[in-house]
Amino acid sequence: MILDTITKIITIVGFCLAFFQLRNVIKNTKVNVLKTKFDIFGKISEKEKIFVDCYEQSMLSSEESKTQEYYSLYKKSKEQYLSE
Repeated sequence: MILDTITKIITIVGFCLAFFQLRNVIKNTKVNVLKTKFDIFGKISEKEKIFVDCYEQSMLSSEESKTQEYYSLYKKSKEQYLSE
């Protein structure tokens, strides 16, 4: 009877330890999933910054080319006006 009681106590303690171990694994998994999600968002925001920088740079270069075109047209029209 004493052996039966000790076996039941050890079984209950084993189940409790297994439960706590499972709970810790679930917590760690949730934390790892959240870390992964935040890492993904961080990578996306980095890519967005790079895209915005490239877009702004392309807009500036297109503005520069437009300015050069306008200047060349102005120069041509001025030359035509002076030649007349």
